[in-house]
Amino acid sequence: PDPGPFDAVMAGSLNALRALRRRSGFTPDWFSKRLYAVGPGTAAAARDAGWIDIVTGTGGMQDLARQIEADGLGAGFFAHLRGVHIRHDPADLLPEASIVPVVLYEAHALDGLTLPVLEALERGAVFGVVFYSARTAEIFLRAVAQGGLVCDFSRVHALCIAPAVLE
Repeated sequence: PDPGPFDAVMAGSLNALRALRRRSGFTPDWFSKRLYAVGPGTAAAARDAGWIDIVTGTGGMQDLARQIEADGLGAGFFAHLRGVHIRHDPADLLPEASIVPVVLYEAHALDGLTLPVLEALERGAVFGVVFYSARTAEIFLRAVAQGGLVCDFSRVHALCIAPAVLE
């Protein structure tokens, strides 16, 4: 969409900003808007993409919505840079705001884990698993079950990018 009428831009994920960098059509006008980034990694990607006026959240859309309210933009007009799948829709958190979703990517789950990964899990040779979203954690656990493994995860670290993912 044309960035002109938006009060600000929200970025709910690092991947949205990575996808944005690969797209044409985002003119310098976009980068003149204030960007609300869900967390520090997303804020860093926004700086790399060209944004200057960035408000960094603590890692969850609920906290970002509270910050937007505190800034007096609870009834603002926003572009929300996002993927197809989101955990918390800011439209639910900011009911007075007008939010236009700008879907930039879709993450697809693999069919399953490879045999070397399954064997490493079974041997207890995996130190940690990185989770970028609650959805990736669910997909991982489903892939382990589909692989027929019953694993002891007590010594495997869940490396989560945000508190919401840890939940």
